[in-house]
Amino acid sequence: MQYVDMKAVIKKHKGHWFSDGSMAFFDTTLDSEAYQRDDGCIFFVTGEQYEWMGRLWTVRRCDPDGSIDTVGDFMKYGSKEEARAVAMEYASA
Repeated sequence: MQYVDMKAVIKKHKGHWFSDGSMAFFDTTLDSEAYQRDDGCIFFVTGEQYEWMGRLWTVRRCDPDGSIDTVGDFMKYGSKEEARAVAMEYASA
């Protein structure tokens, strides 16, 4: 596992995932840290918030082809630290 900057993920992804509209819809924030596995997959953490609930955290995976998927459940984690630990586990597997 190696640490990478989120800028690397944004640069690799060619779609609309990081567009202003997509980010605003879920009030998404990006953690600054990301973790790359030996096969090129990068795991990172996002925080999403709806008006009626507090911020929750999601682990994401950016594949070598630039596609992004949710790992596990959307908004599964109550803290950024918990989600980071899970992302690091996936990147170390």
